[in-house]
Amino acid sequence: MTVHKCADTRLLFVISSLKRCGPVNQLYELIRNLDRSSFDVTVLTLKGEVDGNSRIADFSDMGVRLLSLGLTRWHLANVLVRMHTVLTSIQPHVVHSHGLLPDLAVSLVNTSAVHVCTIHSYCREDYVFSFGPCVGSLLSRVHLSILRRIEFPIACSSSVARKLEESHRLRVGVIWNGINTDVYAPVSDREKAHLRRTLGLPIDARIFIYTGKLSPLKNPMFLVQAFAAADLVGCLLLLIGDGPLREACAEQGVDSVLVTGQVDNVQDYLRASDVYVSSSMTEGMPLGVLEAMACGLPVLLSDIAAHRELVEGTPNVQGLFSLNDQQSLISLMGAYAREDLEEIGGSSRQKIDTSFSAELMASSYQTLYRDALASRRRKEQ
Repeated sequence: MTVHKCADTRLLFVISSLKRCGPVNQLYELIRNLDRSSFDVTVLTLKGEVDGNSRIADFSDMGVRLLSLGLTRWHLANVLVRMHTVLTSIQPHVVHSHGLLPDLAVSLVNTSAVHVCTIHSYCREDYVFSFGPCVGSLLSRVHLSILRRIEFPIACSSSVARKLEESHRLRVGVIWNGINTDVYAPVSDREKAHLRRTLGLPIDARIFIYTGKLSPLKNPMFLVQAFAAADLVGCLLLLIGDGPLREACAEQGVDSVLVTGQVDNVQDYLRASDVYVSSSMTEGMPLGVLEAMACGLPVLLSDIAAHRELVEGTPNVQGLFSLNDQQSLISLMGAYAREDLEEIGGSSRQKIDTSFSAELMASSYQTLYRDALASRRRKEQ
């Protein structure tokens, strides 16, 4: 465990749980890269942790103070009372919430702290895909009303911010997600061959890979069907992840498609692969794509706003295909199965180093916290 000296700014992060997922991974990287001599960090979870699928040990190893309300059922009045008790005890200068329920709870508690929240996706699309049109639309309206109450709402991408402003007249800031560029890094051809032997992957194949949830929102069945139709000799499609469509993807009967399920060493599979491919229907700022680009992989991506944001301004990284246009993807996969990809992969990594590293993300949030507190103090004088 790392021990940090007393800091002058108390920072409280509020999140539903530390279950392994994109927002939790981003929170971990944010805290890991904070100036801990300036920020005294506490993480408060609303729910308890599920053994085997939590990153609580990783946060503990960073010397982070961990608290939990331990909720098993959501009762708003109880949540607010317990949240108020925690805030009174800690007296944070800044509270940074992640997600619908944390945003709601913090926004309704009477606190003098600066309130920052991270918007990890465009809620209208995400909730409708996840919960259906009726429940999803209701949850979206609730979350949008909450965001209007928060002092500093921050989107994880410009595309999410643009949708919120254009569709709901809600202006938010933007701080891009960031990746650990030491963990996710390119390897030499020799190291790639070693990884393939270790992972039981064909040494000479051109490997296309997708990492993430296997759900309708991520559209993995389209990838499997397009890859099968392309019939690429000497190529393999890897699907790394779990979700409601895992069995359906595995049952397509395509010998050149391998579905592994959830793994703890995603970076090894990425570094053993050649091309990353995603046919997602919507994204906030896709961590799987960022991790792949950090590993030096060229990317083939559905032509949605978040994906365009990732590749714009990078001439060598332009592998976009029309959403659900199978022939468009087949043509790109055919070209990437034959081409020398070294230059494109190098451009992918460069894009991460200049725009999407965890260090840059943490620096931007630190500046936000400090500027917000300085502004608050000036107003109080």
